[in-house]
Amino acid sequence: MIARPRHRRPARGLPRSRAAAAGLALAAGLAVADLGAGLIGGLVDGPVARTAADVTATGLGTTVVMMLAFVTLVAVPVAWQGIRAAAWAAAAARLARLVLWALFGAAETTATTVYTALTTVAVMLLARALNRRARRTP
Repeated sequence: MIARPRHRRPARGLPRSRAAAAGLALAAGLAVADLGAGLIGGLVDGPVARTAADVTATGLGTTVVMMLAFVTLVAVPVAWQGIRAAAWAAAAARLARLVLWALFGAAETTATTVYTALTTVAVMLLARALNRRARRTP
């Protein structure tokens, strides 16, 4: 005979809320933009390349930015499956991206302002989703 616990532990997964969906979608979109900017910066010349260089920083920064984008793109579908740690990883990767941008001295352009605002919104939405408890399913 197997003893059953009297109380079920509450579900600890990431709730599938609008905030979680929007935050994960926005984080994934920003990661795709980072990868695109990294690839465009190495292939194209002209004003598009300068904007891409502002977005990705230079030198070692480009490699790190692309790795953070890859981490985000891997974490988003895992987080959508309900794994809270993956949502934390996506939010941390986006925040690390902003810190890296500040350290490498990105130029203050419209692109940097919009990117910073979108990253802030994505992280706030993920924080809101992580702050809520998941509903138990019977």
